Parts: sequence; C-alpha cells; structure tokens
Amino acid sequence: MKKTTNLISAFGLLIIILLVAISACKKDTSPKNVGIVGKWQQAQFKGTNNYEFRSDQTFKYYTLAIDSVTKKVLGYRTKIEGKYSILQNDSLRLYAMVAYSTLGGNFTTEDKLQKINSVDNSGYRFSINDKTNQLSLFFKCPDFADCVPSPMVYIKQ
Repeated sequence: MKKTTNLISAFGLLIIILLVAISACKKDTSPKNVGIVGKWQQAQFKGTNNYEFRSDQTFKYYTLAIDSVTKKVLGYRTKIEGKYSILQNDSLRLYAMVAYSTLGGNFTTEDKLQKINSVDNSGYRFSINDKTNQLSLFFKCPDFADCVPSPMVYIKQ
C-alpha cells in the first residue's frame, strides 16, 4: 500500500513539474508578416502605386505607368527599396530605405531612375480585409500636420 501511495505521489509530482515547465515556455507572439507578403497595387490617374512585400522582411515600392490594354509597363517614376517589420499586428515600420526617382516627374525605364536623398524610415498602421485581398495603409500623422488622407487602399495582385 505504501509503495502505491509513493508511486501515485511521484506520478502526481511529475505531472505538476511537466505542467509548470510547459506553461513556463514562452510562445513567440511577435507578429511576422501577418498576411502582408505579396504584391499590392493602387490604381491612380497617371499610373499605379505598388508595394511588394517579401517573406524575408524586405519590400519594394514603385510608381509606374501601365498600358491599360496590354498591361505592359510603360515606365517608372519612383522606386523605394528597404526593409519592413510588423509590430503589434497593426503597425508597419519601413526602414533602411533607398529611394530612386526621375527628374521632373516623368516616366522612364527602371535602370534610368536616379538615387535621391529621402527619409530612411516611415510608419503606418495597416489592416487587411477578411478576404485578404485588400491592404489599407493609415498614415501616422502628427497633430496639426498636413498629411495625405488615409487610408490608402491597395489590391492584392
């Protein structure tokens, strides 16, 4: 009888130790890509604004003109490449950015874009709809600043 009680006590103690050990393990709760990986496009009157978020935490942004019939690229106006991170599932941080543009705002080939000085980081709040085909970017605009109206809506390509 005493052996059975000791065996039950030892087994109970083992269960408690396992439960404590399992509950002590911290799960990785930091968001990774939260469905943002892919190509996103916002149509404009004289071109399209595009984001391409890659799974390696890098991104590319570019403004280009596309032929409405053939869908071929006619030229580029801007390009930004850099890195991104997602914080708290709804904050998008863009950093280590390198920007390229054309002189005078005209469209040209991608290889003729010239490196320009610009900000090297930016931030947005963002959301993705339930169908995961629409990305909305909301500017983090300081009080009394003159910012572009939010959200900017991009459709997954």
